[in-house]
Amino acid sequence: MAIVNGSDLMCFNGQNKSLVGVAKDHKLDLKATTSDISSKDHGLWKSTEVTGFEWNISTSAYYTEDYDKMVELMLKRQPIDVVFTVKKENDPTKSVYDGDYNSWTPAAGGWMGKVLITSISASATDGEVATYDLELQGVGALKKRTVAA
Repeated sequence: MAIVNGSDLMCFNGQNKSLVGVAKDHKLDLKATTSDISSKDHGLWKSTEVTGFEWNISTSAYYTEDYDKMVELMLKRQPIDVVFTVKKENDPTKSVYDGDYNSWTPAAGGWMGKVLITSISASATDGEVATYDLELQGVGALKKRTVAA
């Protein structure tokens, strides 16, 4: 079992390109919703069953022209395809920012689904680099990605 470096785990769009450029972090949350099914027969111990799932992705990035693209996608109110997986390129001496690659590309495996952009928040603090946060709400199932690299 290999430990994954956080800089290698990324969020991609449906065209296998980085969803946002110059991202600082990505986070995938999966949550089960439950219902209490306790009865007299359960005694002192409560019983619960899973009745559904929900998922979302959040990301923070440095403010670039990608901010405008994300606002436009949000205003379209259309689900977009996302992939959450490690990037294929793993040479730590090369980067997209320095022009060694056109874009990161997803490796095999990971998770995929459709999301709606539900929140965008830009921050422009005096003397600091501008950033923005993005919230993506899952629409339908989060699926295991089986595409080979």
